[in-house]
Amino acid sequence: MKIIKKKDTRFHRPYSIRERNLIVDVLSQKNGGNVFNGQAVRLDNIKSGDGTTILEISMIDFFDFLSTTMVYLERDSLIMFCDDHHMKKEKALIDNYCSSIDGVEVDSSFETIVNDRRVSNIIAVSILIEDKNGYVGIIQRSNKVAVFPRMFGVPVTGVLDDQDFHKKDPFLSCVKRELKEELNLTVETDSIIFDELVMSKQKLQPIALYSLTLNHSWKELFPTIKTADDFHNEIEEMYAVPVSMLPDFVTTETFTEAAAYQLYRKVSQCGLDNSLANQQNDDFNKRSFLL
Repeated sequence: MKIIKKKDTRFHRPYSIRERNLIVDVLSQKNGGNVFNGQAVRLDNIKSGDGTTILEISMIDFFDFLSTTMVYLERDSLIMFCDDHHMKKEKALIDNYCSSIDGVEVDSSFETIVNDRRVSNIIAVSILIEDKNGYVGIIQRSNKVAVFPRMFGVPVTGVLDDQDFHKKDPFLSCVKRELKEELNLTVETDSIIFDELVMSKQKLQPIALYSLTLNHSWKELFPTIKTADDFHNEIEEMYAVPVSMLPDFVTTETFTEAAAYQLYRKVSQCGLDNSLANQQNDDFNKRSFLL
C-alpha cells in the first residue's frame, strides 16, 4: 500500500465555519456527549497501479466530519431536535445540506463515496484484540462520547490526526497512538496486522481494520488498562469474550458496523458457524465476561 500526502484537500466544506460550529453544537446537545475539534486525515482518492493500492490523503477538521457525514446519517432525529428546541437556522442548514447530498445513498460503492467532495471521508482505524488465552476484547462505549454512545465495539478505534499524517505510516501511527491513549498499551509493530480497508455504510467512513494478539491475558493487563488517559471518558465497560461466544454477543447487543464485521470475520477464521448466532442461547450472559 502506497500513501501520497496532499497539501490541499479535495473536500468542499458546505458551510461557513460559524455555521458548521452551530451544527456541531446541535449534534452534541442531542447526543449528550462532549466533542472536541482537531485535524483529521481524509481519504481523497484510492487507485491501483502496478499491483499496488495507492491512497491519496489530506487533512481536514474533525468538525467537518461531524457536520456532514454524521449530520446526514442522523438527519431525521436532528431535524426533530431542532423543531423541539426552536432552532430554525440550524434546521435550515441541516436540511439544505442533507437535501444536496441525497444522491449519496448509504449503499453506494466505496469509490462513489470516496470521490464525492461533499463527504468528509475521514479515515478511522478499528483494532480487534485477542489475549494470549484466545479471549477477544469488547467494550461498551461511554455515553460521554458524541459518536455512537452506549454502543458496543472492539477495544480501540480512532481517527487519523495531524500527528499521524506526518509520520511515515500514518495508519500504523494512529493504531499505536490509540492503543496507548485508550488502553495504555505499547505493542511491537510486528504484532500489528493490517487486515483490510473497508467503507462503513453506517457512517460513510473509510476504516482500516487491524488485529493483534497480546502476550498477556486481559485480567493481567486490566489494572494497566484502567489507567489509560481516555479509558474512563470513552469506555463504560469492558469484556473478555471467547471466540465461540462472539456471535451471541453481537446479536444480543448493538454493535458498530465495523466491529460487528470484524468479530464475525474472526469467528469465520476460527472455523465457527456464524449462523449459530440466530439460535436462542438461554445460557448467554454477558456479565460473566465482564472485566
